[in-house]
Amino acid sequence: MKYHEKECQVVKIIHHPLMLIPYCGDPAAETGRLDPSLEMLSRNYPDKFCEPEPATVGQILRVHSKALLGEVELEGAPYDTALLAAGGAIKAAELACDHKEAAFAFIRPPGHHASRESYWGFCFFCNMAVAIRHLQVTSRAQRAIILDFDLHFGDGNVDCLKGDTGIKIVNPSLGNRESYIEEVADVLAAERERIISEEIPPYDIFAISAGFDNHVDDWGKTLLTDDYGELGRMAKEFALNVCDGRRFALLEGGYNPASMAEAMEAFLKTFG
Repeated sequence: MKYHEKECQVVKIIHHPLMLIPYCGDPAAETGRLDPSLEMLSRNYPDKFCEPEPATVGQILRVHSKALLGEVELEGAPYDTALLAAGGAIKAAELACDHKEAAFAFIRPPGHHASRESYWGFCFFCNMAVAIRHLQVTSRAQRAIILDFDLHFGDGNVDCLKGDTGIKIVNPSLGNRESYIEEVADVLAAERERIISEEIPPYDIFAISAGFDNHVDDWGKTLLTDDYGELGRMAKEFALNVCDGRRFALLEGGYNPASMAEAMEAFLKTFG
């Protein structure tokens, strides 16, 4: 299986202005956190924005219990924003599958810490799991590989999607930046070899929980801006080889507004 460059892929940006309104006191909801990134995205992709619809209760209940749904609803403002974020994840996944375009859901709140029965870590609903289950239910995709390069382990993604043998979740270990990038490269190479040898079927889609809080100027203090470009390049190459180009990413963490915008720009330039 060889890597073939296809026609220039277009990055679609899924966002809604209501997500700019603080919905609670968490760092993920902090006023101004998204502003530099939004300015960058508006400059680089001025005509590529589209707005999502909120996820439905039925879509949420595919991965979460009724008890959790009720608890989040009692939170008030976060409930409506979390439904919109989950809807943004669904929209990105649909665009990636239906049009073979790279899509980025510029959403909040994040989601990779929300499990079936509980939520924490600034997350309310597991946006990634909601999106993947939607693809499966609508027969758009069954097998997915998920790369979570957020600083923190995506326990919600793992909990909500556990038991599904068609889902591969990659959470790289923390360490120095060289070993981190090498680990991602090795995992993707190994998965590609397993597919070539017909040990496993190809994946239908490449999905990324994109947290930018492992940047040297953010909480993780590990990755350089250029490293996010390398992560985007590896993801695109794998997707073009294995997933017919289908790929999408969801915003997770990132708490230094300036470095988040820089890392996001580097990632999207090579991911798209």
